[in-house]
Amino acid sequence: IALLTLFASVPLQAQDAVTVVNYEISVPTGDTKDYIDKTSFRGFGLDIRKFLGGENKVSVGGRFGWHVFSSDAIAETISIRTDELNGDVSGTHFSYINAFPMKGVFQFYFGEPGRVNAYVGAGVGLYYIKQRSEIGLIATEKNNWHFGVAPEFGINMPVSDSIAANINVMYNYAAPSGTDVSGEKTGYNYFSVNVGLAFYNDIF
Repeated sequence: IALLTLFASVPLQAQDAVTVVNYEISVPTGDTKDYIDKTSFRGFGLDIRKFLGGENKVSVGGRFGWHVFSSDAIAETISIRTDELNGDVSGTHFSYINAFPMKGVFQFYFGEPGRVNAYVGAGVGLYYIKQRSEIGLIATEKNNWHFGVAPEFGINMPVSDSIAANINVMYNYAAPSGTDVSGEKTGYNYFSVNVGLAFYNDIF
């Protein structure tokens, strides 16, 4: 509450930085969908961006996120290839992915501060991904760091002098690294639809 009060106290037009807090819905694609095909409604994102120059057209900064995917219970037989277990296991199967993107970000804005403002951007950095599989009484987990990129398109819509609603769509791609619970080297990819608030303040 104190931070929001601070951000709201300074006029939007005078700012050179913005903090964005998003609720994020993620839709799995590719290899991620092969493992878990359910849309995730558990996601969070935090951006801190600094504008370059006096026209507020270009910003750079950092992003942290947390996206949780989980599957329904399924009775099946799966293959597990880890240091502790190598074979096929039958039972009620649950699957989980916790993805933690940590990236540097860049945005280009088409409009003017204080107005509806569309932007495009991209993030480049690391994804820490925890993949977990539970079947019967057996649980296996693989944790890997992945290099990743995330292009995005968004819109900011002012709701006060220093706060704007933020809506954007982002494609997350984490390159293959390490092995998953089945022993395969795999990457992860998914779309995120993000809705939140942008708080403008000259905090840099």
